[in-house]
Amino acid sequence: MSKTPDELTEEWKAGKLLAGDYYIKFENGEIERQNNCIGGFLMSCNNRVVQVLAPVPTYEEYKDMQEELAEHRYYCCCNENEVLRLKLAEMEELLSECQAHLSLGEIGTSVTPINVLLTRINAALGESEE
Repeated sequence: MSKTPDELTEEWKAGKLLAGDYYIKFENGEIERQNNCIGGFLMSCNNRVVQVLAPVPTYEEYKDMQEELAEHRYYCCCNENEVLRLKLAEMEELLSECQAHLSLGEIGTSVTPINVLLTRINAALGESEE
């Protein structure tokens, strides 16, 4: 599991940060990539390192992250579309029941009582406005 910026910064301050390339944040807010192999990061007195943000990934790690992101995007989009499809199906069912009431010419004589339909309509409209 990857370490948080706070954990990496603590390791760096304790002199226990492993050698390698890291993204670091300076006091003035700039973010830079530097190597920690010399025993520390290069900095000036006017622009101190304040935080070690993350190790720079290898190319293989980068490719793996891109694949994982693509997979997450796929499932997020599918889930969103699935939710939309289910909502539309519920609305179609509700409209069909309303149509049955109206086509009979006598409100309240179909299988579903009008107050039940009104409750469902209000609930559906309440959900769509949130």
